[in-house]
Amino acid sequence: MQSISLLVITVVGGFLVPFAVAGYTSYTEQYVPDIKILFRFFLAGIVTFGASAYAWLYGAGGDPGQVLEAVGEALEVNQVFETLSTSVSGAKESPVEADEELQVGNAPF
Repeated sequence: MQSISLLVITVVGGFLVPFAVAGYTSYTEQYVPDIKILFRFFLAGIVTFGASAYAWLYGAGGDPGQVLEAVGEALEVNQVFETLSTSVSGAKESPVEADEELQVGNAPF
């Protein structure tokens, strides 16, 4: 059932975005955009609605915010923000010594 819901939300979103763009452009500028532009908006709508529907249906019990937090933790984004904030603010001393070797690893997916 979730797979069908994912497909329906993705396709409906794909058609909703170009119709909204065409309707708004028709209303404000009094012409319908070219088919190439509408197709690009169709693809953008499919990608956007598909990703959000996937996060909503499969990720974190329907909570997309929790999915983003999990991805952020997996990519260690919090450590990057902490390092940047300490270097910008200058309030804390950096625990890394100048002669220490930088260790780079793969993301734990």
